[in-house]
Amino acid sequence: MFEWKDKYSVQIEEIDTQHKKLFQLGASLFNMSQHIETQYDSEALMDIIEELCEYTIYHFESEERQFFIHDYPEQTGHEQQHKGFVEFLSKLNIDDIEHRTSDSLSNLLIYIENWITNHIMIEDQKFAT
Repeated sequence: MFEWKDKYSVQIEEIDTQHKKLFQLGASLFNMSQHIETQYDSEALMDIIEELCEYTIYHFESEERQFFIHDYPEQTGHEQQHKGFVEFLSKLNIDDIEHRTSDSLSNLLIYIENWITNHIMIEDQKFAT
């Protein structure tokens, strides 16, 4: 889970580097979730989730600057997808995650990985071309 593959590359070094960072943060969450029953550090978990949220916003702002610079015709729709994902992250039920509701963490991980990979493979690839 959260493994970078060359097929995700959009051939824009800055964006690819940021995407790789998102995958690294996701992998950190996944790795922590694998040990949730034996060693649970809610503070460390919340730190990673917070970093993921903050880095996602940073990344989206970076992409959106590129859209503006290159007068990307699908900018509005792409930005709406970004906004929707940020809203999702802002509404996370942190209490469920923090209090060892492993289904909540598992569902979060699956949703984030699917969203990131689908977004990169479909929407970001459109921009890359």
